[in-house]
This record gives sequence, structure tokens and C-alpha cells, in this order.
Amino acid sequence: MILLCIILRTVSVIMQCCVSGQTPVDPVISKKGGYLFERSVVEKLILNTGTCPVSGDPLSVDDLLAVQSNKAVRPRNMASASIPGMLATFQNEWDEVMLEVFSLKQHLDSTRQELSQALYQHDAACRVIARLMRERDEARAMLTGAGVAPPAPSSSGSSNSSSMDVDENNTNGKNTSANAAEQGETWPSMSQAISAVALSLSDARKQRPKKIPPTTRDAATFAEMSAQVSNKPHKASGAVTCIAVGSDDLVVTGGSDKDLHVLSASTGKSVVKIPTGHKKEVTAIALQKGAARGMLLSGSADHTVKLWSLGENAKKAQEMAEFSCHEGAISALCAHPVDNLACSFSADGTVAMMDLEQQQLALRLGAMREFSYLSGAVHPDAVMLGGGTDNGALKVWDVRQMSVAVNLTDHSPKGVTAVDFSNNGYYVCTGDAVGDFRCWDLRKLKCLHTESLASSAITSVSFDNYGLYAAVGVGSEVQTWQVKEWKKMSSFSAHSKEVTGVSWGNHAQYLASCGLDGVVNLFK
Repeated sequence: MILLCIILRTVSVIMQCCVSGQTPVDPVISKKGGYLFERSVVEKLILNTGTCPVSGDPLSVDDLLAVQSNKAVRPRNMASASIPGMLATFQNEWDEVMLEVFSLKQHLDSTRQELSQALYQHDAACRVIARLMRERDEARAMLTGAGVAPPAPSSSGSSNSSSMDVDENNTNGKNTSANAAEQGETWPSMSQAISAVALSLSDARKQRPKKIPPTTRDAATFAEMSAQVSNKPHKASGAVTCIAVGSDDLVVTGGSDKDLHVLSASTGKSVVKIPTGHKKEVTAIALQKGAARGMLLSGSADHTVKLWSLGENAKKAQEMAEFSCHEGAISALCAHPVDNLACSFSADGTVAMMDLEQQQLALRLGAMREFSYLSGAVHPDAVMLGGGTDNGALKVWDVRQMSVAVNLTDHSPKGVTAVDFSNNGYYVCTGDAVGDFRCWDLRKLKCLHTESLASSAITSVSFDNYGLYAAVGVGSEVQTWQVKEWKKMSSFSAHSKEVTGVSWGNHAQYLASCGLDGVVNLFK
């Protein structure tokens, strides 16, 4: 009863702490004196003095009785009992609400920006993935149409296709350094011509009869071949660095003496000597075919390519144009199935396609100085160019997409020194700097055959015009191989120094070779 009276008495008065004079947040009442305190304040005093701060009587924490109150509502001070005090309270509450709203708006704006950035990145990633998948599908469709099989997915990662990758990291062949491309004024029309020629050549190749033409040399007769013509057309101390055979009984050679010689395939004698005017040795030559027949290209270590007209019966040569498309030595020159178009591969790591009619650069592929091309060839369907690099890769370019479509890397890191495409459109042969010879099937993207021919570099590889035989220059030897069976038919040691080039005559009726010893041999 005494305690109840104390509580009723306390409630009837203003609820203020006897120590601080403020309305307590956690009120307690002393059982002994009935005084009201703020719990945190009185407990500190009891711990220090052990007495009641008002009466001085002994007091402990156990003598405190908690008063139940709604803790969700903070106690108001006396100012809330008047209208001015309430207005001040409302103002304070309004300020706090405005500050909280402002903080929430800032947080909402920051969250919206983060969400917008995340959605943008997600959309960009989806677009990139969709574009890459579309380019992959287009590249596979192009490769299939050109007789090249797209790479099959491998779950193990250790199959034969691990060394043959389709380059899917390009963006239209222009945004990456490896796929850099520079277009000339005539490239749009040339690109259309390439597509038309590729379609017709692919159809013609598929309809080609499987029966071997009777004019093609029989494989059994290769053992009887010998160097029936041997000649030194260039200066006595000069090396013959490159050789090309035309379809009209002409053999053209280039040498370290900076000259070209046009020879008769029947006699081996020089028909005409061409002082090229190159400042350094001639490193590559090519004879144009089709409507551009009678046009000759010479490439040099002085970084230039020159175009020559041989005239009637190749009795006289006239310089028609000079191309300066590269910043490195010319490694290979190739006639292109499209008339008035030729290709050059350079040690500066670029491939150039030259418009011979307009006498200007049509297209340049690749980035400068990333690697060096040591060899090169054109696919018979006109769409792809294959270049062997000094880092052991064969890069197969798709000129229409202006990007690397296939990258064959299973070679010696010392470099791919020789490459040639078969006219059947399916096979490509490579030779590297350690004497390893390989034949690749572009339909299955796998290596069909590997042969270690010597410890020295393979300097030249050549298919005959029907794709039945392959000639290889390795060391001082010239070897002939039967394709598919991969049987060595003959081997000739007709050079005293390294062979620098081999090339087949029409229907494999003869084989021409040249070397650093300055000798040109015609095997018949």
C-alpha cells in the first residue's frame, strides 16, 4: 500500500528527474524515498556514493523500481506544454524530416546511377556477345563455302584442333592491332570482283572431273627425272634467290645481283635480262595469269615491288609501276585469281593487295612490326591469303572480312619459311625453319601429314597445277612427294648450296629449282 501511494503521488506531480530536472527517458523510483530519477544518472551516483542523492540515506541499485513507459515516443520537455514550445518542436521535427528526406533522395539518386551503369554494361556485353557470335557464324559460313571446315568445339581442349584456332577476337577486322586494315580507293570494286571470282572458281573446282588429265605426268616416271637443263643466268658470284614458272614455257629468276632473267623452259637459256633498278637483292617474283598474262612482278629487300610488262614473246621488258606498300623486305609475291590484282607479304608484318591496272594500293592487312612474314601464298578460290610468320604461325586472312580467319600454330617457333595452297582448295602445305614439312586439311582443320625432312630450313614448297604432287626445297636437295599417299617419289641433289625456290611446270611436265650456288635446274 505504501508503494502504491508513492507511485500515485509521483504520477500526480510533474515527472522530472530529481537530479537533472529533465523528463527521464528511462525513469526509476527509489523504494525508500519515492524520488524519481533517470536510471543512468542515479546508478552512477549510487556506484560512487552508495547513498540517495536527495535524502542521503543508504541506497542500492536493488532499491530502484522501474516505471513502465512507451519507449517508442520520446518524452517531451516542458516547452511542449505551450503553443510557442509546440511550434518550436514542430519546427525541429520538420527540419529533421527534411534532412532525412534529403538524405534519402541522395541515396536514391546514387542507387539509380549505379543501376543505370550496371544495365548499360549488361546491354553492352550482350551486344558484344551477339556481334561476336554473328561474326563467328559468318566466318564459318564463309569457310564452309570456300571448302574450309569451321573448327569443331572440343570438350577436352587437347585435341588436334588445339593448335588451329579461328580468330574470333576481331571486330570487323579493324579495331584490333592484329587485324588492322587500310583500304585503298579501288578496294570496294575489287572486293566485289573477288566475291564474284571466288564463287565461280569454287563452283568450277567442285565440278572439275576427278579423272586426271592425260597430259599430267605419271607418278611412276618421277624416278627417271634428272636435271636435264642446268644454267647460271646471273653473275658468277651471285645467288639465285627466287624462281617462278609461267604457263607459256617461261621461267623467271631473281638474284642477289638485283637483276631478273627470263629463261626458256625448253632450253634453259636466258631470253631477256631485266636490270630492275632495285637498290637491294630481288627476294620474290610472280607471273600474272589470265587477262594480265605477260605481267611480271619483282619484290626486293629495298621494300619495293615493281611491275613489268614482258611484251610479245617476252623479248623486251618495260617497267610499268613501282609500289611502296611496305616498310620491310618483300618476303613473297603472288599472282591473284582476279585479273590485275597481286599480293605481297613483307617482313614488316603486313600483307598488301595491289591494283595493277590503277597502279595503287588496294588493301593492306596487318599491323606493322608485330611479327615478320617469311612466306606467303594465295588460296585458289581468291578469298584467302596464307602467310607464314617468324613466330611459327600460318595466318590465313579472309580478305573480304579483312581479318584472320584461321591461325595454324603447330610449327617451329623459329618460323614458317614456306607455304603453298593446293588447287583442290582443301590442302595447304607448310615448311618451317627446322625442316618439318606439314600438310593441313582446311576442311577438318587438322594436320594430315608431318615429315621431318632435314635439320635445315625448308625454303620452298610448291603444288603442281592439279594438286597431285608437291615439290619441296630443303637444304641443298629438291624432293618430290605424291599427295594423299605422301610417298617420296624422287630426291635431287643438284645444288651445292641451299635451294631457294622450286616451281612446277604445266601439268608437272618439269620442275624448276634455284639455289644460292647461282644454278637454275630444270628437272624433266
